[in-house]
Amino acid sequence: MSNRPRHRDDFDIAIICALSIEADAVLGVFDEFWEEEGDSYGKAASDSNTYTTGRIGKHNVVLAHMPGMGKNASASVAANFCSSFNCIRLGLVVGICGGVPADITKGEEMLLGDVVISTGVVQFDFGRQYSDKVIRKDTLEDGLGRQNLEIRGFLQKMGGLHDRKQLKDNTFFQLSELCRKDDFHTWGYPGASNDILYPSTYRHMHQQSEACEICGSNSSCEAARESSCEELSCDTRKQIPRSGLQKIEEQGLTTETGIVQRPEIHFGKIGSGDLVIKSENHRDDIAKKEKVIAFEMEGAGVWDHFPTVVIKGVCDYADSHKNKKWQKYAAATAAACMKAFLKVWRGMDKPLRPSASLDQSSSSSFKTTLGTRYPEGKHPLDGLPSSLNDGEPALKRRKTDSHPDHQVDFDALRHTSEARRKLNQFEPIALSTDQRRIYLNSLKFHQIESRHANIKPAHTKTCKWLLKKSEYQDWLDACKIKEHNGIFWIKGKPAAGKSTIMKFAYSNSKRNMKNAIVVSFYFNARGEDLERNVEGMYRSLLFQLLSEAQELQHVFDILGPDETDEYESVKWSIEKLRGFFERAVENLKQRHLVCFIDGLDECNEGEVRDMVEFFERLAQVSVMSGTQLHVCFSSRHYPYITIEKGVELTLEGQEGHLQDIINYVQSELRAGQSKVVRQIKDEIPQRACGIFLWAVLVVKMLQKEFDRGKVYALQKRFNQIPTELFELFNDILTRDGEQVDDLILCLQWILLTKRPLKREELYFGLLSGLATEALAPWDPKEVTEQDMERFILHSSKGLAEVTKSKAQSVQFIHESVRDFLKEGRLELLSGEAFLKQGHERLKQCCQTYLRVNASEYLPLTTNLPAANSEAAADLRRRANERLPLLEYAVRNILHHSNAASRDGICQDSFVQGFTVQDWVLLDNLFERFQVRRHTPEVSLLYILVEKNLPDLIAIELQRVQHMDIPGERYEFPLCVGVAKKNEEAVKALITPNVSVCSNGDRLPDLCLSPETVLWPLNDAYRSWSKRSQTPLFWAASGGHEAVVKLLVASEKVDVDLKDNNKDNNGRTPLL
Repeated sequence: MSNRPRHRDDFDIAIICALSIEADAVLGVFDEFWEEEGDSYGKAASDSNTYTTGRIGKHNVVLAHMPGMGKNASASVAANFCSSFNCIRLGLVVGICGGVPADITKGEEMLLGDVVISTGVVQFDFGRQYSDKVIRKDTLEDGLGRQNLEIRGFLQKMGGLHDRKQLKDNTFFQLSELCRKDDFHTWGYPGASNDILYPSTYRHMHQQSEACEICGSNSSCEAARESSCEELSCDTRKQIPRSGLQKIEEQGLTTETGIVQRPEIHFGKIGSGDLVIKSENHRDDIAKKEKVIAFEMEGAGVWDHFPTVVIKGVCDYADSHKNKKWQKYAAATAAACMKAFLKVWRGMDKPLRPSASLDQSSSSSFKTTLGTRYPEGKHPLDGLPSSLNDGEPALKRRKTDSHPDHQVDFDALRHTSEARRKLNQFEPIALSTDQRRIYLNSLKFHQIESRHANIKPAHTKTCKWLLKKSEYQDWLDACKIKEHNGIFWIKGKPAAGKSTIMKFAYSNSKRNMKNAIVVSFYFNARGEDLERNVEGMYRSLLFQLLSEAQELQHVFDILGPDETDEYESVKWSIEKLRGFFERAVENLKQRHLVCFIDGLDECNEGEVRDMVEFFERLAQVSVMSGTQLHVCFSSRHYPYITIEKGVELTLEGQEGHLQDIINYVQSELRAGQSKVVRQIKDEIPQRACGIFLWAVLVVKMLQKEFDRGKVYALQKRFNQIPTELFELFNDILTRDGEQVDDLILCLQWILLTKRPLKREELYFGLLSGLATEALAPWDPKEVTEQDMERFILHSSKGLAEVTKSKAQSVQFIHESVRDFLKEGRLELLSGEAFLKQGHERLKQCCQTYLRVNASEYLPLTTNLPAANSEAAADLRRRANERLPLLEYAVRNILHHSNAASRDGICQDSFVQGFTVQDWVLLDNLFERFQVRRHTPEVSLLYILVEKNLPDLIAIELQRVQHMDIPGERYEFPLCVGVAKKNEEAVKALITPNVSVCSNGDRLPDLCLSPETVLWPLNDAYRSWSKRSQTPLFWAASGGHEAVVKLLVASEKVDVDLKDNNKDNNGRTPLL
């Protein structure tokens, strides 16, 4: 919580809104409301305004709600403002406006939802009305003045390329945050199809002459003016096409709740007056004459009372077709831009008020005044010089009316690292709501909800038995929590249905435990890294907890305000995440926290053991402190992890679980009521032995037979079905013996890829190995997504599916299918052959796909646009649309080659024939960060080390003279390996090939340990690479004998390479 202003004079930003939707949007971006903290600040006796006070970022702001529209009303509001709030230095008129099309202004293309920021205001309706025209009064005495120097300079800066991009990015961020809030879900982007601009000659009127006698070329009837375009059948085919809309449509933005698009920001003069412009002709005449880019009704009234900037969202084109569809979204974009604007507005900076005064002479008096806050001898500034840090100025001091003595400028204090560290040991500096939100959002990751979304919901008649089990009820009973420390563990065989039960229990708790915070995480061994490790689990649980209990977000304050910003990602460690989670739980007070953590067997066993131990300790502490923490785990029976206290439930043998299988079979096997069918329905649950997936697959197989009319064959087919799950998988895959090549390649793709593939990627991956003659850029009209799904389903014999999450990918229907394949149980090939040939096959598919001619869609040259530019993003988008597998093939062909080498398949020819320059061009295309791109001259060795591919490194080292090949971001291959901590790659570079020279003794393995070689290199690589020294030169000059011996013994360095640094006079490393 920030310091609440004590007086009206502490407010320096005035905001004025005419419409309630404009004020609602502005209030939606407030970080704090001061009225909620106590009595209002009052107002002058003559002030008739209504205010809302609060904070946006570091600014104390006051919003005035206008009684009506127009410049007269705004002038009155502004005058009253000045009587009550004497220290206003900036006024912001925020809301909606009518935009002028680009063909009139000859400027940037303007779309609905864009934002206009005023560089000046023209009172277009102030003048003399003649019979044929209005002549505006524009003399020096009559016109509105220019903005002051400070605002003009600031707007000039914000209109530049760099700052304008930052403002756009931050506006988009604030807009996204606003539209995610519960009250603003319906304020999202109305859709490109609703952004219609008609030519100035196409009027809003009855389009058919027989429909109205009044409507004609120069007039329209009252009924037409009150009707919508849809009611008048305005011809959308006549709308003006615009490139900006085409890009938005290509992005696939819909009118889905909460969806927003990135608005453009336009700087220019705004026309202000009491007239609502609904005429194409008048709009165009005024815009051409006065050079205005938008029209609104309040700015002129405020302009003369205090320095003013008008920020308005474009809701219509000020033409006869205008309507209210875009008003909410335009108000939201204006409010978001206002907040982004204030984030960088520095003119009004004020030092934060301290809790104690500081004597002018030195910081020692400051320590004395803190005596009541910190124990004796524990002052946060102990040991600091008066300047706080070498080369940094002493604390700035400033007199204020409320503190006649000198006070601390905490902005200066917090930017001195040692002082910040000492202060944080005692009382962290409170972050703003925006800063806390940045840390909160950094916890999210792309697949955070994927596994939960992909678990099929429980069948209607299943899982309810769990709620009646005494074990489950005891777990949630606060009176019995000391007996089990709030830990409940559900265990069962693979594919027994544990995840479905966990999702049911989570959903039930979420729905019925109104006073509890309910969070969940589902480990997914088939997913990406954060889906299957404990870092992802902690991040997900912490994000859910702090999103629901926003008052706990103060735990981030210890990070400080300058650890990151909105455009950089926070580097989270397991230790840091645990600390925040533990601290949040400690601050729950009377609230309950219920955690469901599923699939512990799908995570690394070591990580899981540490995680369970952490939750055990946290549960014990919570019981002692009275905090209500309940944790439910689920896993297979292995690995077995012992816990001191807890309730355990085993699915096998549970009557309710058996009844679930019975209910499912009775409901889903729709094969009539013959005696044979009834008998089969009775036998399936018994033969399933508690394995729900077995029952599901068997029901599907029998239903398929029945649907084919083979009622007579049901019993025979059922008798042939294996009772063991892995044998059932093998039966499904091998029974018909059809299209074996399709099946094997499909399974290899799904099993062995570095990340889950999207539907389109897998489809073209299969074509690359099965039907190369059909490879071509994708045309969705020729091959639809449904065509691809059918092909994948058929190729995998139904054991793979397209996930239902937002980030769709193709995965096995259950983790047990992956286990079956990894154990080599597929009888089409020996298990060893299936896995051994897999990576080589995928490498060949990648090679084939890289040969697809894409020149028509990707006219690539070595001079690619900057990685973070819109042009580069457009190229990547076109590549992914037309060549879906290209990015995966480029990024992972070397990975599959390295894995194939480990499987014993020779890669010498592949490495020798690998065309680095062609690969670099494509890799640079898909690289989103310019600094990570490679030059055309990069060596293959450097790339292999950067990607940590030791087997290919060993092959390449046989082809090059030595590893000291300079160039690229980290200069030498060894440098990039050390910088990225690619231990396998570094070892491949420096592993000795022969005995050490002098006495013939081999180096002990200890010399290759991280402690003796890798981490000493890592600690020094920055200074070493800056001086462009080879690794051997650095190791020798630094006295690292073990490293020198390794490098020399490797025979992969040039011992005669001279250092041309002037300080070394061309010496070689060892002389």
